[in-house]
Amino acid sequence: ELCENMWDDAFVYEEDESKAFTMWFWAKTNPNDATSRDLGLLTGNLDVCLLDYFHKDTPGPEPDSFTECQPWKNNSCCAYQTVSSAQKMKEAYGAEYHWDRCGPLSPECERFFVQESCFYECDANAGLFRKWNTTVYDPRCDKYAAGYDEAYAKAQACDHNTWQMYKMPIKASYCDAWLTACTKDRFCASDTGDYFTCAAEYLAVDLAAAELAKKEKELNATMVLRDRLQAEVVDLK
Repeated sequence: ELCENMWDDAFVYEEDESKAFTMWFWAKTNPNDATSRDLGLLTGNLDVCLLDYFHKDTPGPEPDSFTECQPWKNNSCCAYQTVSSAQKMKEAYGAEYHWDRCGPLSPECERFFVQESCFYECDANAGLFRKWNTTVYDPRCDKYAAGYDEAYAKAQACDHNTWQMYKMPIKASYCDAWLTACTKDRFCASDTGDYFTCAAEYLAVDLAAAELAKKEKELNATMVLRDRLQAEVVDLK
């Protein structure tokens, strides 16, 4: 369930591993390319990055300093600056998306989160499972796009984006290993337990905390002013 629930149906647990992808590999060539061809999703080379957030437009090589996501060094949809460290990846989307909001993760568990982040940012095959792919995507429905039309989106009840994935099959053995590694770790369980519903709650908490801090600062300033005025009154007497 971890593979499927954590990312809101981005991935599917697949027991037939001949039809599934992996989020990490050690081979010189990316085995996910062959899987895409076997599934009929790719006929030639994948020369475009279909996901669009921090992603590059086209996959290509990265410098020798590209070590955190090393399997994709020679052909990557992510730039070194995006994945320079595990910390950088964890913080990329804001505090509400930190994978350790419920407390520090064990090293063996956190490594899988780093691998998933590398996979999402770097593997061109992930884009083949973009939820609103280029055949259905409408920028009028995308509130982050320059062509967004709020009235149209409301009338059509559409909410598109260029970064979300949908039902990419992941090898069952990889998902099982991930669950085993994280058995003793804690995660947000809001709603369905996915990152997005949890992030919304964390954001609300963070905003409330920021508002409280603002009010406390204003109160402290008022108390300082009161004390100063009282002192001035005493001096006048």
